[in-house]
Amino acid sequence: MHEYVNQYTYSFSGDTAMVRDYSNLSEADRLIAEEIDREFEEELIEEENAIEAILFVSGDPVSITQIAKAMELSVEAAKKAITRLAARYEKKDSGLQIKRYADFYQLRTKKKYYNMLVRIVKARPEPKLTPVMLEVLSIIAYKQPVTKAEIERIRGVNSDNVVNKLVGYGIVEEVGHLQTTGRSAQFGTTIVFLRQFGLSSIEELPKFTEEQEKALKKEIEEGLYGGNFGFQ
Repeated sequence: MHEYVNQYTYSFSGDTAMVRDYSNLSEADRLIAEEIDREFEEELIEEENAIEAILFVSGDPVSITQIAKAMELSVEAAKKAITRLAARYEKKDSGLQIKRYADFYQLRTKKKYYNMLVRIVKARPEPKLTPVMLEVLSIIAYKQPVTKAEIERIRGVNSDNVVNKLVGYGIVEEVGHLQTTGRSAQFGTTIVFLRQFGLSSIEELPKFTEEQEKALKKEIEEGLYGGNFGFQ
């Protein structure tokens, strides 16, 4: 940590703005301030470059806590560095972009180049989701965390096999257990789910109207639900 205190205080924490107005500084202080600004900028760029390297090597989404730990930064400082890096990519209109999925970040190609890329790289086939699988996935997405028994009560039929397939695809995972006798497993969606449906977080799921919510609650209470739950 470097500091210069005269009329201003400079720090390399990533939280202090750089000085641009040197008019009130003496010549000696101006030279010091300019040098500190250069070092400040270099440190910020170095943080961005380090995150770029982490995301590039990983390929898959990386959590902000992992990034912060690897760089020995606070989570807040790491988030600021990622935001700056994402802005750099947007400013230079790159073929790459930083995508956020909840608290995970990924360096990935922009969708508009997909057709060109598949001519070179054999695309991995996406899991084929049947209407029944989409129905179960929708219940999990909107009611998570939810147990297999709760899903069965909503649908009226056993859903073990469907849930297991969704887990196998990596779209759904165990997220906990009920604190009751038997400790039934609870399921929720994964980062793969967010990527599959182009969501940054679960909060971006389509919202129900008040009438739809009332109808759904009634169907759940009666254990008669069996239609499509969402995802058009």
